[in-house]
Amino acid sequence: MPSAFVTNTWQLAGLRFIIGIADASLFPQVQTLLTKNSPTTLTSHFFSWNQSAMYIGNMFGPIIGGLVAGSFGYAGVFLVTTGFVFINLSLCFVNVFLPLRKANH
Repeated sequence: MPSAFVTNTWQLAGLRFIIGIADASLFPQVQTLLTKNSPTTLTSHFFSWNQSAMYIGNMFGPIIGGLVAGSFGYAGVFLVTTGFVFINLSLCFVNVFLPLRKANH
């Protein structure tokens, strides 16, 4: 969300750098969750679904971003992206965190 309110390119570059570090640290965690929570016979199947979802996002993300930028400006892209991140966070909380918490109790 802070990217929607930058006033110069260096601020945006710094925020994008931080997002890049966060994304790079997220991939090993996702792979660990997939490995630990999937049956060993289906692990490669889940990894292929993960890769497919990532590439579908890489394809549709710029299309949606272009539509949003054309309609609401560049700040709108970052605000809509924030909405998608919160939806993803909610889905992760409900589908990953709560079941893991329940299984550990």
